[in-house]
Amino acid sequence: MNNTTITILSLFTLAGLTGCEEVSCTNDAKTSVLLSLESDLGGALEGAEVSVTDGLVTEDCQEIDVGLYSCGIELAGELTISMAAAGFEAEELDVFVEEDECHVIPQELTHTLMAVDCSAEIVPSVMVSVIDETGAVIDGASVSHAPLSEEIGAESMDCALSGAAFYCGDDVPGVYEIMAQAEGFQVGSASVTVEMDALDCHVVTQSVDITLAVE
Repeated sequence: MNNTTITILSLFTLAGLTGCEEVSCTNDAKTSVLLSLESDLGGALEGAEVSVTDGLVTEDCQEIDVGLYSCGIELAGELTISMAAAGFEAEELDVFVEEDECHVIPQELTHTLMAVDCSAEIVPSVMVSVIDETGAVIDGASVSHAPLSEEIGAESMDCALSGAAFYCGDDVPGVYEIMAQAEGFQVGSASVTVEMDALDCHVVTQSVDITLAVE
């Protein structure tokens, strides 16, 4: 009886083993997410800054075609994709990526970024206050700035007086080489770098005080 029992169990065991199939995985790494990024104004959105994270690892997404971004190499689970582009509102997108016994199962997504509606307001690039060594505003001063790098060969431009300060540049980014002068004082200068805001709508106005010493 015992021998019979052992034989039957062995047959069942062999049958179970025969039903198992060996999985053969390839060595190629799979992309977690293929993201097609579009503009709400129409068309693919190229040159965007796109990254993906699983909370521990953060990777930049590679633009492999116009507006098509490859995000993550074998990253699985809950992923967050961050997207930003000049003139568009930045957004984040959550996606769940599954995996089998070998690789992640790539997800293909299409997402649209919304263009920023910038105001028509003209923002000053630099506001300049001309003061003496006591901190008092100097009356009768004049302020100008050299041409920006893209305006080489142009003449220096006067800055307009607006209240107690001078207004230089009409919403234009760049490096401003500013000169201030007043009768009875030595000439003063300052170099100011002006950048665009995060939405790429207007410059971030820089304020600078130029102190003039008495001659």
